[in-house]
Amino acid sequence: MSASSAAWAAAWVGAHIATAWPSPSAWPAPPPAPTPPAVHVDAKPSAAASLPPAPPPPSPVVAPVVPPAPSILAIPDGCGNDRVDEVARALSVWAARFKDAQAAAYTDRGCTRADVFCLDRLGEAGADALPDRVRAGQSFSVEVILPEGDRGKVAVSTSGSAKTGVAAGPFADAVSPSGTPSPGLATAGSCALSPLQRDTLKAAAAPIAQLSAHPGLEAWAIPAGSADDEYWMNATNASIFADWSAWIAAHASDTPHFTAVEAKVEVPFAEQSLEVDFERVEGNSSSPTITAHYAVWIDSGQYHLEASVLVPFVYRGRRIATLTPTPSGTELQVGLNQDWHVTAAIMVDLFPFGRQKGQVSSFQHCRSGSCAENWLGIQFGTGLSSIFQEWYLGLLFEPVSGLALAAGGALLKGDFLGQGLAEGMLLPSAAEFSAKSDYMIRPYFGVAVTSDIFQTLDRSSVFARIW
Repeated sequence: MSASSAAWAAAWVGAHIATAWPSPSAWPAPPPAPTPPAVHVDAKPSAAASLPPAPPPPSPVVAPVVPPAPSILAIPDGCGNDRVDEVARALSVWAARFKDAQAAAYTDRGCTRADVFCLDRLGEAGADALPDRVRAGQSFSVEVILPEGDRGKVAVSTSGSAKTGVAAGPFADAVSPSGTPSPGLATAGSCALSPLQRDTLKAAAAPIAQLSAHPGLEAWAIPAGSADDEYWMNATNASIFADWSAWIAAHASDTPHFTAVEAKVEVPFAEQSLEVDFERVEGNSSSPTITAHYAVWIDSGQYHLEASVLVPFVYRGRRIATLTPTPSGTELQVGLNQDWHVTAAIMVDLFPFGRQKGQVSSFQHCRSGSCAENWLGIQFGTGLSSIFQEWYLGLLFEPVSGLALAAGGALLKGDFLGQGLAEGMLLPSAAEFSAKSDYMIRPYFGVAVTSDIFQTLDRSSVFARIW
């Protein structure tokens, strides 16, 4: 090949390389063309040498070797769905394991029983229900269920006027989770999430993130701020995936454990409610950061009989025969004086269906829709003005413990004129007048004060506790 042919071939190859690969200043120069071999030229030209040389065939285009780009720490444009689903699935499994461990702790402490009331670490009765009543004379327990490792200190008390139960704890150092990385999960780097991926991760992490909404579980190293909506607002927040993938990789094998603080008391009699107070103190604080108060109605049982004092108003209950002189002075007029009879009576009240003890209103804690078992009764007794000669029998209406209204019939004595005499008759002398005392039935209504009045006026009185 002649020198001119070699130069022409090199120029042609260079032009094509320049067309296919624009050369930025950052790229290195292409390798130099190989040196063509030496060509021997005869001293005497031949006939063939006089002919013009044929152009050589084009050489194949060889792409230059592009050097790798400099190493730059960058966040990938997106997270793979498989990676997000794997982390979300692991978070859901951990949250379910936490919930199951909490439910097992509630079951172990007897929270399903009516005589046990359970609170969570914040003093809320989320997983339990406040009983509608507790029986007087029986024991009642309040349990505070909280995770091991909670650094807060709680105190709970149950009290009535006569009895109190107090408990506080836990005071041991917080035990942090083991944090052993799970062999099945590798800690992933940061990457941007799509809105759908963010929502998937948020739904799986929400039960765990809520645990960090209140102090006490800092040892669990739950991603900071994840309990707030602002943390999840930006789907391209690269730390979301990195935070939760690292957290679940460290805690996937953890088994949550729970402990309990218990306060126990014997429910007092003749009290309307049992008071339950909860306090939580964080760290070295001297004042409680969370307080809660609950009141449970005390079921002191039922009674069927009670004593009362009745003030009856008997219509025409006073009947007296009279003999009144006329204006002429020679005759006497027969008369009957009938008027209201007001006295006091000792009564026995009967509640056939059983009246509830330890309450002021008869329309609370009823066993029927009308509450008739609490406010409707029957009373029977004798008057104090003529003991065992005046008798009262009627219905009792007791809307408030200790105070009642009554209505019925009274059996009491009155004067009746003798044979042949009538009211208004004129007699020449008193010797012809005769009258006798006999029983009569008259209607009455009245107001009664029952033995429950002591309990209503002063629930801490000796009379109230005895009754």
